[in-house]
Formats: sequence, structure tokens, C-alpha cells
Amino acid sequence: MSTSDPLHPPDSSTKEVELVELVVVDTVTSEPHSLSEKRTDQLPASSASSRPRTRPERHRSLYARFYASLSPYSSFVVAALLIALLSIVVGLKASPRFASFASDHLEKMASASATVSPSAPPAGATEPVAVASSAPAKEVTTPSVATSSSAATTSTAPTTTSTSAEKPAEEPFQFKGNFKEWNRLADGMDRFHNHFRWEYKNVYDNALGGYAKKRGQNLQRFLREAEQLAHHLDMHHRIEEAYIFPLLAKKMPQFKDGGRDKGEHIKAHKGIHDGLERYQAYINQAKADPDGYDGEKLRKIMDSFHDVLFNHLDQEVEDLGAHSVQKAGFTLDELKRFPM
Repeated sequence: MSTSDPLHPPDSSTKEVELVELVVVDTVTSEPHSLSEKRTDQLPASSASSRPRTRPERHRSLYARFYASLSPYSSFVVAALLIALLSIVVGLKASPRFASFASDHLEKMASASATVSPSAPPAGATEPVAVASSAPAKEVTTPSVATSSSAATTSTAPTTTSTSAEKPAEEPFQFKGNFKEWNRLADGMDRFHNHFRWEYKNVYDNALGGYAKKRGQNLQRFLREAEQLAHHLDMHHRIEEAYIFPLLAKKMPQFKDGGRDKGEHIKAHKGIHDGLERYQAYINQAKADPDGYDGEKLRKIMDSFHDVLFNHLDQEVEDLGAHSVQKAGFTLDELKRFPM
């Protein structure tokens, strides 16, 4: 409050009202308000008629008092902070790690700006409307930019993308049902094939004289036993091609017999029988001339059709397995009607 002046006492009609300005921040509008604005309507007419200070003037006075209250050494503190920041920046620029980081960053920015998708419309342009067409899909070649980190030169390489829709991936096959019932064809066929494997091995192992030393057989008995391998395989293949393969060929092309379009198993039968003809011819020759029998020669003939025979014995059982026949589209009732 100001002290009263004895020479100029205060007039009773007018009162000097001192307002302590308090800045209030409104939480909604975030605008400062002065308490004096709310008190002007409560002052006498003589005080209300006097011009109050405007808001910028009050703010300038507040800022002036705030800076005046700061320590005179604050400018030195600010200057020291600026000098320290500047020295840090200069040190980073001088360091080789910062230089390499800056160059890599600039190259990445250049690469990103160069590899702009040609299909993206420019800024401010309207997106074109797609029109359906019955024309076949064409391959579109778009350039891709390759940037080297050690050089500023860029090279372009064409990239081919197909506009046609990709086919959806097929779902993996899942077997359903009783495995033993579905696998009955493979089980039955494997029993025959195991017997053929044993016959082949028995003849091959005893061809060099083992028939006499291990089994006490003479040559003629051994040759009659060896002859059974050719007879059994020939009869087995004839039955398959007459009664089994035609049924399987309806849904499994590997069993098909149709001229040039013969299936794999028909071709395997042909390769096996070519070897069996040579095998049977040599057995007939040895039976007619026992002294001219040569076990090594018999083994060599058997080696000529070994691979095609044993591969066929394995592959045929696999193709008749539960998973294969179910995937081919056979039903369980159809499999039960097979003559096996």
C-alpha cells in the first residue's frame, strides 16, 4: 500500500484502489486472466473511468520482472552450455564412426528416393479407375535400383512380376478310416513279393555250388528249383495284367496298359521278362548239358534283371498302400471287390 501524502490528503470522493495482479490460468481455455478485470465493475465510477493497462502491457511487465530476478551470472551459464554443445557436435563430425554413419544414412535416403514404385500415382493426382478386361495377363517388368555402400553409382536390374492370380496351394492329403482295411491290397501283394525275393536269393546264393555243399542237392534238382522262379513270376504277372491292373488303371495311370501310354508297372514287367527269358534259356541249356553249367554265368544273367525286379516289387506294394488308393479316389467297397 502507498503511504499518504500530508500535503495532498486523499479525496474522500475518490479512493485509490491498489490491485495486486494475480495471473490465473484457466484450465479449459489456457488463457491468462487478471484479477483486476473482474474487479473493475466493483470499483467506483471515478476509478472505472480510468484506462486500465492492457494484457500485453501486463505480460511485458511480468516478463521484465522475471528476467530482472535472474542471476547476472545466468548468461555465462547459458554461454558455457552452448560452447559445450558445439564442442560435442564438432567432435562427432570429426570422428570416423560418425562420418561412416552419416554417409550410410545419406546413401539409404538416396536409394529410398530412387526406388519409387512406378504404379504409385504422383502427389495431387487422382487414382485411375481399374477396368476389367478379358485379355490374358501380361508380365510387367519394373526396374529395381541396387545401391552400393562403397560407391555413389547406382545400377538398375529388371525385375519380372506376373500380374496373373496365383493358384491356391493344395491342402495336404489326410488319410481317414481303418488303415488295415484300406491296406489289404498292399498286404496281400507283399506276401507274394516276399516269396519271389526269397526264391531269387536262394538261387543266387547257391549258384556257385552251395546247392551241393549246404543243401546236399545235385545239379538237376537245383536247376528244377531255380526254374520255379521264372514260372512263378510269369504266372503272377499274367494274373495281374488280366485281372488286377485294369481295375487299378481306372484311377491310377501307373497301372495302365495302352500302347505308348503304358504305365510304369507294365514297363517293369516287360524288363523283368526280358531277363527271365535269358534266365530260362540258360537253365534249359544246363539241364541238357550238366557238364557245361557255369554258376558265374547264371549269376551274371540274374544281375541283369535284379534292379528292375526288386524296384518293381517295392514300388507296386507302395502304390497299393492305404494312402495311395484312398488318395486316388477308390472306395473301401471297391477295394473289397478286387480278386485278391
